Amino acid sequence: MKPWMLAGSACLSAVGMPAFAQVAESATSARTDEGEIVVTAQRREEGLEDVPIAITVLSGDTIESFRFQDATQIVQQIPNMSATNTLGASAPLFSVRGMSNADFNPSSNTPVPIYADDILINNVTGQGFALFDLQRVEALKGPQGTLFGYNSSAGAIQFISRRPTSTLEGSGSASFAGHGERTLNLAVGGPIAGDSVRGRLAFFGRRDDGDFVNINDGERIGKDNRWSVRGLLDIDLASNASVLLKAQYGKYDGAPSIRPTEQAVNNFTGEILGNKREIRQELGQYENVEYGELSSRANIDLGPVGLDLITGYLDIKSGLSTNFFDGTQIGLLDLGYGAGPVQTALYGVQGGTAHSKQFSQEVRITSQTDGPLSFIIGAYYLKEKLDGSIWFYAGDDSGAFGYFGTDPAAFLTYSIYKQNLSSAALFSQWDYKFNDKLKLTIGGRVSWDKRSLDLSFANYDGATTFVNPAAIDPLHPKFSDVTDLSGLERSQQKRDWTNWSGRLALDYQPSPDTLLYASLSRGVKSGAFNTAALVDISEANSIGPETVLAYETGVKLTLADRRIQTNFAAFYYDVDNYHQKVVDQFAREFLSSADKVEFYGFELEATARPIDIMTAKLGAGWQKGKYKRFIEPTGTGPIDRSGNIVPGTGSWTVNGLVKLDLPIGTKALISPQADFNYVQGNYYWTGNGVKAPQLTPDSKTDDFFNLNLRLTLQDADERYGITFFVQNVLDQFRVVRRNPVSFLDNTLSGYSPPRTFGVSINGRF
Repeated sequence: MKPWMLAGSACLSAVGMPAFAQVAESATSARTDEGEIVVTAQRREEGLEDVPIAITVLSGDTIESFRFQDATQIVQQIPNMSATNTLGASAPLFSVRGMSNADFNPSSNTPVPIYADDILINNVTGQGFALFDLQRVEALKGPQGTLFGYNSSAGAIQFISRRPTSTLEGSGSASFAGHGERTLNLAVGGPIAGDSVRGRLAFFGRRDDGDFVNINDGERIGKDNRWSVRGLLDIDLASNASVLLKAQYGKYDGAPSIRPTEQAVNNFTGEILGNKREIRQELGQYENVEYGELSSRANIDLGPVGLDLITGYLDIKSGLSTNFFDGTQIGLLDLGYGAGPVQTALYGVQGGTAHSKQFSQEVRITSQTDGPLSFIIGAYYLKEKLDGSIWFYAGDDSGAFGYFGTDPAAFLTYSIYKQNLSSAALFSQWDYKFNDKLKLTIGGRVSWDKRSLDLSFANYDGATTFVNPAAIDPLHPKFSDVTDLSGLERSQQKRDWTNWSGRLALDYQPSPDTLLYASLSRGVKSGAFNTAALVDISEANSIGPETVLAYETGVKLTLADRRIQTNFAAFYYDVDNYHQKVVDQFAREFLSSADKVEFYGFELEATARPIDIMTAKLGAGWQKGKYKRFIEPTGTGPIDRSGNIVPGTGSWTVNGLVKLDLPIGTKALISPQADFNYVQGNYYWTGNGVKAPQLTPDSKTDDFFNLNLRLTLQDADERYGITFFVQNVLDQFRVVRRNPVSFLDNTLSGYSPPRTFGVSINGRF
């Protein structure tokens, strides 16, 4: 996988972003008085144990107790789900049961749609947002599309924010941790005009200096500075009608901390240049995101049915630039003067920008009668205009490298593009209860997707396009910096697809505490364009939709007087045209499809309260993907990958928690907590095995066991408290993602965060 394929997307979402309006029609707690968790995964309020879908729910309080601060961290407590950042903190790659997105460019679309209060965040560069003031998160596994929103072939994640209340309330917290981390959360809400208008305002801010140190100047690398503000206004228009308005704005300013797995060495002494959390970086790099959102959700009670109108507008801007030669052998030249190496002004910069403007409209009609038949009928429309750029810039100021000649020189390849996307869909799901125990579900969806691409590509052509690097900002080059446009090429394409999805399920409740279910679903991921053209204009290709036929069965049990809840699910997926990124013998990178792929596995989740003061949770999942038929173009020609394991699969995920709430007299409470998550290493490329000895000695990412400890002291009413915490107690330094880059003879890798000590204080009224 070439690094520049990731550039445009690895920017946006580390913003403390989407403000999430409540999905439910009232500000319902995620848990009833009896302890039952209430969800809206099927667009109506139901107990979690009554929903025949594999779903994990994390409440807002749980998210705060784990100190989850961005969207990627929730997967630590969700079996068979992962989220891998690309070149920085933004644009995560979400994976559900092994199915994931191979293309990180802003023009792509994911098999795991991300929703913020029913508003789709379509652009992948907007999906790594900060978490704050949330009611809960619902993570659904398996194809979705018959109930709401956009097409989904693997699953969906819904982030739901706390809704304005009819009484005045507020909260605040501040935390301080290692590496200069400071975080501030503030929220206040309540009535504005009598009982009919309620509002809520929330703020999030975070500053982190980074986990790595630049041994050139001693400064920290990997900064994460972000802030976001969100406002909600809940208005009762009439006794049977209400509207929830939302506005949010946020910014993120960061720097990727990807480090070469095999660091550069001193050619004369063999000394490795830097320790495990050090890197030699001369040029620097950056990523930034700006996010704006306006949305509304109107609800009208029409008696037998309810009508929901959901409208959203998103404006997302991003930029990223990173120097892939920094910290590698090719970026260092020991000139023999002195004991240490000298950093040359050698550039190998990959970067990109993106500006997405998205509008979406959804209409849903939901039955509200008590009969055996219930239904949802809806329509969905999405339109996105995307302007983007992507570049690769290489050169040096020293003249030390012969292929650049004796004078300072550089070359630049640059693509600019416009993509227009529109999608329309009709969907419906019907449930029929034969009796109190047996229910049949039938759902369907038809969607019409259109995409158009206008891409201009300026490539170097011999020495005539070498430019003077002194005249170019290597981290912020412009299309106009390409001085020779004689080789300018243009690609204009249009594609459209008609797709269908469906769901057939049967669930049986032999008792109120037991649910058995089986389902057959068909999911679709829309086709896409490749906008990462950096070698040849032919790279700007397109692929058709990805489809999955999903078989699933599961059981949900409530035991021991509701003190134990256990959910188990097993699945098998038959996938056609599984989207991939491939590189041919001319180093050109394309979107491609594996003709046939299968995924299978299972997951188990259990929650127990054996005694009133103790809560224990355990989750475990295993999944594996295998290519049944896949001929991959490679640098040495086509290779049959059939029978190989799909990257990112064939591994276990395990998570757990033990928490005690110990009263101190009648006025205070002390709560020790230990939680962990384990991720087994997996293959990182389609060939499995070691890609090349000079790139990496390992064929997989590392196993990672992450243990965290927390101790909270608070008053008996849980209004004020202080928490001391240690994250990654064992200080494990593990490779959690690998990106082999052939032209560097190296592997750019992402690592587990270091052991971190910290303290947080919180209060609410």
